Amino acid sequence: MGSRKLRRSAAWSLGVFLAGAVGSQAHAGEVVLSAAGYGADEESARAAALNALSERVAVTVESDQEVRTTLADDEVSEEMDARIASRARGFFEGVEYSDPEAARDDYRVEARLRESGVLRTLESLLRQVDRDYGRLDAEEIEAVTDRADFGLALVPFAAEPDAAAAEEAAEQLAAHRDEAIQYLDYARLTPDLIPDEAELHVGDRVLDNRQEQLVPPGRYRYRAKADGYRTERRRIDLVAHTHKTLEIELVPVAEHGVALDLPEDTRSAVAGVLGRHDIEVDAHAERTVQLRIEQRHLSRVADQDYYALEARIEAHRGGQPVAEHTGGIDRVAEGDLEERRRALAEALTEAVISGESGEALLQ
Repeated sequence: MGSRKLRRSAAWSLGVFLAGAVGSQAHAGEVVLSAAGYGADEESARAAALNALSERVAVTVESDQEVRTTLADDEVSEEMDARIASRARGFFEGVEYSDPEAARDDYRVEARLRESGVLRTLESLLRQVDRDYGRLDAEEIEAVTDRADFGLALVPFAAEPDAAAAEEAAEQLAAHRDEAIQYLDYARLTPDLIPDEAELHVGDRVLDNRQEQLVPPGRYRYRAKADGYRTERRRIDLVAHTHKTLEIELVPVAEHGVALDLPEDTRSAVAGVLGRHDIEVDAHAERTVQLRIEQRHLSRVADQDYYALEARIEAHRGGQPVAEHTGGIDRVAEGDLEERRRALAEALTEAVISGESGEALLQ
């Protein structure tokens, strides 16, 4: 998406170039595509002729969804993309029609596309592809691929001196098509963050607040952050073709200081975890994190003592318990006790200030 602005500029420049090239011609060029249509009146004959003209191009487009059809002018059965065929009638620019001729009980009209019409059509397709791609709507993205495929199939009909411009248009269309295809299987995520200036970081991307955006399916760790507010960290699972709104109200830093009641040898470890979440340690805060670690001797083997660690952490708000977690580590060598106590304290602190526990304590 980062190169979209560049491509849009290139597309605009190409449009000016194409318009200039067409306008400078003394005539509209030779007819490069034509097809006949039959109908009970002139209007239906024109519609049939335009449909046949569309099929002349759409027949070359490969697709997973194909139907069998018979071209009226040569009765040759061809495979054609059903979706593009239904849309292609509206793709052309500059189609000319012959006067109606009586043919048995019907009227016959011929639809013709000249060299200049090829370029006008490509220019129109490129403009619409850029518009649809910018919307990032599933139906419109599908329309991007259809228009791009149709335009690429039309390029070989461009003649000199306009072939180079047509090839440039083809490159632009192909680039849009390739990027659009990858988005069709993405998940749609809409951040709804308070305050308005908050940012949502999902993986290595920053998503705009209150804007639906496409994200590849997968499991992500996200961060919602804003200056002066506690950073919210959680995981999120995104599934293809789903729409998800992520509602998060961040808590101002000044409102969520936490007092600590815990063993002194774990204080720096716990404070470090709180700091990573933008939570201040305040001895006078109404919110309290209380940690207790019991150390039980298990055995002595080869002059080495082993212990079991059992810990419990509680979160209190206004004197009332709002969350608790327990954990433990079996068979810790005496020389590793300090390190393992700190690790246990960090893990339990992370648990009590994250998820629903964190909401109960801090919001």
